[in-house]
Amino acid sequence: MLNIGKLARGQQDYYLNSVARGVEDYYVGSGEAPGYWLGGGSADIGLEGRVIERELTPILEGRHPETGEAMTRRHHKTRMPGFDLTFRAPKSVSLVHALGPKEASNEVVNAHDAAVAAALDYLERHTALGRRGTDGIFPIGSSGFVASAFRHRTSRAGDPLLHTHVLVANLIHGDDGKWSALDGRLLYSHAKTAGYLYQAQLRHELSLRLGLEWTPIRNGTADIEGVPQEVIKAFSKRRAEIEIRMEQRGEQSARAAQVATLDTRRAKDYRLRGDGLLPEWERRAKELGFSRRDLTNVLDREPRALTRSDKTRVMTELVEPEGLTRDASSFTQREVIQGLCERLPSGATVAKIEDIAEELLDSNLVVPLSPRQAQVLTSGTVLRLANGSVVPSVVDDVRYSTEELLNLEKRLIRKALGRVDHEAGVARTDAVRGALARRPSMSREQKRMVDDLACSGRGVEIVVGKAGTGKTFALDAARDAWESSGIRVIGCALSARAAKELEAGSGIESSTIAALMKDLDDFRSPGLERGSIIVVDEAGMVGTRQLDALLSHAQDVGAKVVLVGDDKQLPEIAAGGAFRALKEKLPAIELSEVRRQKHSWERDALELLREGRSSEAIEVYGERDRLVVGRDAAETRAQLVVDWWKASQQGSAVMIAARKADVTDLNEKARVILRTEGVLDRVEMTVGARSFSVGDQVMTLRNDRRLGVVNGSRGVVEALDEGAVELRVRLDDQRVVTLPKDYLEAGHVTHAYAITGHKAQGMTTDRALVLGDESMYREWGYVAMSRGREENRLYVVMGDGCGRDEVGGTVERPYVLDELTRALERSKAKSLASDLGEERDIARIDRATLQAERERIHDQLMQAPPDQTQSINAAKLERERFEGFLRRERNIREDAQERLASMTPLARARNRSEVKTREERIEDAGRAEKRLKETIRELRSQEQEVIQAQKKRERWVEERAPLIGRALQVENESARRDKALLRERESELPKYLENTVGPVPERPSERKDWCKAALAIEGYREKYGIEDRNKPFGRAPRNTDQRLDREQAERTVEEINDRRLDRSQDRDVGLERSLEIGV
Repeated sequence: MLNIGKLARGQQDYYLNSVARGVEDYYVGSGEAPGYWLGGGSADIGLEGRVIERELTPILEGRHPETGEAMTRRHHKTRMPGFDLTFRAPKSVSLVHALGPKEASNEVVNAHDAAVAAALDYLERHTALGRRGTDGIFPIGSSGFVASAFRHRTSRAGDPLLHTHVLVANLIHGDDGKWSALDGRLLYSHAKTAGYLYQAQLRHELSLRLGLEWTPIRNGTADIEGVPQEVIKAFSKRRAEIEIRMEQRGEQSARAAQVATLDTRRAKDYRLRGDGLLPEWERRAKELGFSRRDLTNVLDREPRALTRSDKTRVMTELVEPEGLTRDASSFTQREVIQGLCERLPSGATVAKIEDIAEELLDSNLVVPLSPRQAQVLTSGTVLRLANGSVVPSVVDDVRYSTEELLNLEKRLIRKALGRVDHEAGVARTDAVRGALARRPSMSREQKRMVDDLACSGRGVEIVVGKAGTGKTFALDAARDAWESSGIRVIGCALSARAAKELEAGSGIESSTIAALMKDLDDFRSPGLERGSIIVVDEAGMVGTRQLDALLSHAQDVGAKVVLVGDDKQLPEIAAGGAFRALKEKLPAIELSEVRRQKHSWERDALELLREGRSSEAIEVYGERDRLVVGRDAAETRAQLVVDWWKASQQGSAVMIAARKADVTDLNEKARVILRTEGVLDRVEMTVGARSFSVGDQVMTLRNDRRLGVVNGSRGVVEALDEGAVELRVRLDDQRVVTLPKDYLEAGHVTHAYAITGHKAQGMTTDRALVLGDESMYREWGYVAMSRGREENRLYVVMGDGCGRDEVGGTVERPYVLDELTRALERSKAKSLASDLGEERDIARIDRATLQAERERIHDQLMQAPPDQTQSINAAKLERERFEGFLRRERNIREDAQERLASMTPLARARNRSEVKTREERIEDAGRAEKRLKETIRELRSQEQEVIQAQKKRERWVEERAPLIGRALQVENESARRDKALLRERESELPKYLENTVGPVPERPSERKDWCKAALAIEGYREKYGIEDRNKPFGRAPRNTDQRLDREQAERTVEEINDRRLDRSQDRDVGLERSLEIGV
């Protein structure tokens, strides 16, 4: 594959000295082929042929190799010299190169060199761009890379490893004739694609040259068919070192692997030439039963060449539902290329793959979500900068989807919007009132949710509830109201565990969505009951295709669908974004009052995590001792498990981790403590890789109706039968089940002291202890850190702080909290493909136009008919109040009539006064009834008027759903830009801001004011193109509009500065008073 590392960052003098000494030692080391220059930029300087130190060193320093003069205008001390692009052949290919016949070995080298050249050419065409303008915001084309390549044959562990280092200098020769820095961001965005292309071209070359066949492709890479895996693993000591290092750090990502690679590098011993290692390699291979004859047998087979039918097949596969849109609603050209590489067993040339990709993207099989001309460098192409602003960019902006998915998305939205006024699932008023009365602890917003669900009549309802707001409790009341009104209610969720929890918490009979859909798709099934209710829990995790099918079934019988979820929690695994889109296009019922967490500060911190303000959240957790930073993974996990044991003595506690391997490790460590403390019985029964004892907390991992368990059922082992290989488990719902041998041996039972984040969603415990790593993201972090009532604690690994590059220089590794902050800011929320086009259009708008768009949309939305919800509720209450009066008068009349009717003539004669009183009461009540009925008719008429007015509003909203959606997109875009801009300004405060609003305050309230003032200044500067580095508003305004805008901005800054001065004076007075009284 392809790894990219920066050659250096940090202390420039140390780095340059290291490079000057180290380049000759390593890259031009004994026994390896000499390096050679390549790239269009190298040709511009006259660099060609063999690399020598007196040329390479100045190039990496940014100086001309002949004159020694700086080649770029900004030649500063913190300049980063370049990038190391490492192309690695699969281990089986390296073994053929090392152990195969000389002719085969030479062909492997030629194939590898050809593949490197082709992949680098791809990178050069797509990423060799520079930057111009203030802060380097405008990209500019170039003649290509200034690069040098060095091919090596061995790994640092002394194993065969054919690989090439391509050093790409941080230089480009722009189309305007000037030299400047390379925009390295594009290198990283295209690295995966270039790695896939290298592997595909390598397979193609070796299939033609040596007749090789290949194993199935995984992550873009395949090995040679016939080379045993045990041999590959035995000759991969270097990979084992890297994996051990990653395990020590508790990391798993590709980036973490690169850091671990740097950290574990040791100097190569160039006294050991490749030829000298050959006898040792042959001996080891022979011991593994893989001789030179076995290796020769993998050659000269008959791989199948790429045909036209193959091309048609792979193109069709990519656009099918199980292709590029299986897990995402849209894709880029890069993902098309990766998909092609994975579907071509014998590979193809880079040029051929790019041709097929272009053919697919030009066909009617896919739909561009933004103009195709954006692929060329024009003013219509943009790039979002770190500060949120948008500038011209390149191909990466173009995203595509398939006709099938776009039509499905539109159909889904149309179905939902079209059922706003369907009077679906309307419960009786007395039933709703009774359900609420039976649950006096419900909050006001929960009651409002029940009332809305039971009375609105909308065919599709959206309920958005933050973690711990009591959604299920409110659903129980809604179910009560519906069932009391004779309406059937069923529930479903993506997982069986979530469905079971929905049923347990709300009383709604529930199943998995898959089981429900299987039943509905069966023509023999009775299907849904007409007018029934379907509650979909954790709807934010349901894929678009599955949700569309469910809505179709519901529409056919007029059933109401209630989608309950949170788009800020774990996203869909399949192509998604439907719940999020419906939330923006339909009136959504929202629960925001968090009832789970005991402490108000923790509820506030969770809100910060939810909104992506991770830096502030981490600061709060740190101040409250809820953030634990260990020196390495072993220390961190040990501390986590000890803390879990202490927490479990005070109530329920659970450990949460992202990776299954970490969960297994934490469970094993927990069992050591439990065994030591005597919680677990001494007798163990081992089944496969797991051991169980009486007292173990366990969890099932597979649905099994005959056993009465689902994926996620939890319980405690009460007994074990070693002879029959069975466990008797008391589940959390107190049912006792026996888990048989076949279920255990299949690995369907695990320990439950630690669980994954996906297993944790929906659960509540007293204390949650979360193992964090670089794979975390915003939604995962929010879910994991919101499980505990009393306490939620996050554990992370400090690491070593830095790695080392190949030539001895340091490679900066950001402080762990910076890494943690960045991870928790990263969102994996999905969007509909049909929404992306508009979002990307908005991304192209400059700040001034964006503000004008906000105002235009605001003016249109202000014309909406007023919301009559409160008026409807008030009218309903008033009518019901008078209906109560009417019932009372009717009861009085009927009671008097019954008493009179029960009196005999003699009793009437003896009690004429009582008879007269009762007759008067009957007359009075009758007159009152008449008046009340008239009043109630008037109230009903008024109530119908406001109901009709509300329906008019709902139609207005439905008709303008695109406008409302765009309003939300514009607001989100504005917020994103503001947040990014402020982060950049805070990290590097410009003089004009420091002179006007001062340094960034530490107090949150003061920082909020500071941000408001800074945005007022930055908004004015961007609108009028102010570039003055010292004066915030630049020169005097040129016209009235600019003068008014400047006065407004100045007023904002002045008001905030006045408040800051007042607070400062108040603190000074307080300090003086404290000193006076001796505090």
